[in-house]
Amino acid sequence: MYEDYGEDNPLFNPMHIEDFLDEEKCRQRGAPHLYALAKSNFRQQNMAALRPVPTLCYSISVFVLIAAAAFAFGIPILGTSMLKIVMSGDIVEIKERYDNKCAIDDQSCVITINIDKKMEGTVHLYYELHSFFQNNRLYMKSINRKQLKGKSISSSTADSDCDPVAFIGSFTYGPAKKFAEERPNTRGQVAYPCGLVAQSFFNDRFAVRTKSGIPVRVDETRIAWSNDVNRFKNYGAPGNWQDMSDEHFIVWMRMSAMPDFRKHWGRIEHDLEPGEYEIVIENYYDVSRYSGKKYVVLSTTNAFGGKHYLLGGLLVGIGGLAVVLCVVFLIGYKAKEEKGKIPISTVNPDCRI
Repeated sequence: MYEDYGEDNPLFNPMHIEDFLDEEKCRQRGAPHLYALAKSNFRQQNMAALRPVPTLCYSISVFVLIAAAAFAFGIPILGTSMLKIVMSGDIVEIKERYDNKCAIDDQSCVITINIDKKMEGTVHLYYELHSFFQNNRLYMKSINRKQLKGKSISSSTADSDCDPVAFIGSFTYGPAKKFAEERPNTRGQVAYPCGLVAQSFFNDRFAVRTKSGIPVRVDETRIAWSNDVNRFKNYGAPGNWQDMSDEHFIVWMRMSAMPDFRKHWGRIEHDLEPGEYEIVIENYYDVSRYSGKKYVVLSTTNAFGGKHYLLGGLLVGIGGLAVVLCVVFLIGYKAKEEKGKIPISTVNPDCRI
């Protein structure tokens, strides 16, 4: 098209920034779209924006709505929990700490509990851990959901999802470490299951008997959610160190939001008469590594479930805080109004938002 790259060649003379804003120059260069682009709202930083200015009535209205919603849910939940106290005739709970009484790897540690009141109906056995942060971000990420469904994963996927414990040889404690020590040829295999959550699986075991030595049957089935039980499956790999269909493992893998929590371990399907009972503990789980505590809990329930006040109390607390903030805003406004620091026109006296 052009014989040389002289001054008449548009490729020789690049457009300056201001040329883009000149529609005629853009047309001469055969690029009218550049003018439209340069004059666009995006380029000129003329995008529409919404910047609400909160007024006193607007702010108070928001906090009132928050308080109303929090009270609407929190009061019934907390009231239900308080009702359990009123109906305490059918809720009995015994809790005993045992990490300070049992040595690690003691397979026959015995603690004695005293039941003062008859425990009627199904008695639930729980373990309770304190200062264990299952909600830690890195801890929660160290898991692969696909392999929990009985499916194979590659080494790279395991290394990415389960770091720092993706392979059998990576485990530093617990049953997986023992598995690797007993089968050194599996150390390079992908662990099934892999990850920090699986490695920290709670593996203490409990048995209950009367003071005279008569065993009390503890049913260890139906302790996990049914949809979890249907989802967790084993995969026949050399690195399959844990039965992933074990309900105790399934219960553990549903992580807790709080550092102090209890998990279901079993059920006693008959009444427990008042008296002394012994709980025989196979004590494998070491909580001294993180200065934690371990408890064993026996509890009955009623139609409202077990004792639980956290959620209701939290919602009521949020509602109360919103009300306090409303009062603080009003007091602050009145104080400044009396000093003449707030022009009445800026307050939106008619409460039009």
